[in-house]
Amino acid sequence: MNPIPMARALSYRTLEGQVIRVDKLAPEEQALYQNLRAEYRRSPSHASFNFYWQSEGSKVWGESAAQGKDVRRGIADSPIFAICQDLDARLAIREGHLGDYSQRRS
Repeated sequence: MNPIPMARALSYRTLEGQVIRVDKLAPEEQALYQNLRAEYRRSPSHASFNFYWQSEGSKVWGESAAQGKDVRRGIADSPIFAICQDLDARLAIREGHLGDYSQRRS
């Protein structure tokens, strides 16, 4: 399994090439990131990881956001939410649920 992509020790690079400064996240978001990294490295199924990040995210964003209800724009646009979705997409790609993501970038 490929390691989580890191541009630098305190940065995360998404599939689309966006670099997110992990060290600039709020403390609770940094803790969420560390938990997500640990779970991702366990190589879970896509479905399992999807449930995991939404469940853990609910502790940071609130229960309604994790269930897809009333997701505020601020949550959906946040850097940690982008990391969650990126890790989720990587597992979906690995399992063949999404096509070649690189072809979607243009």
